[in-house]
Amino acid sequence: MRLGKLVPCVAFLAALILLALAAPVSFAQAQEENQPPEFSQFSITRSVPENTAPGQPIGDPILATDPDGDTLFYAILNGDAAMFAIDSRTGQLRTRASLDHEAQDEYWLHVAVRDGKGPD
Repeated sequence: MRLGKLVPCVAFLAALILLALAAPVSFAQAQEENQPPEFSQFSITRSVPENTAPGQPIGDPILATDPDGDTLFYAILNGDAAMFAIDSRTGQLRTRASLDHEAQDEYWLHVAVRDGKGPD
């Protein structure tokens, strides 16, 4: 039995770093303390076919939850950010450029989430 031609994939690792951006709390605010958002996983790995066009989504969105139910904002902090983008509202990663397996076969990103109630 012969298998079809395999398309080279680029290993994609997004290391998720949670930034707890909660504002300082005074005694009067203690009962209404802001809880920081949390990622469900510390890191994830995604594979992307080499011929993926720029602007294409990469897997499911990266998700975090907020115990307070606040609106979340996602951002790429560092890593190979020139090659990827993230939708700040949904956490959906996308390619920004064509990926060349021969030039670079692995990329990494640090992604942060905040709930808008702490310092930027």
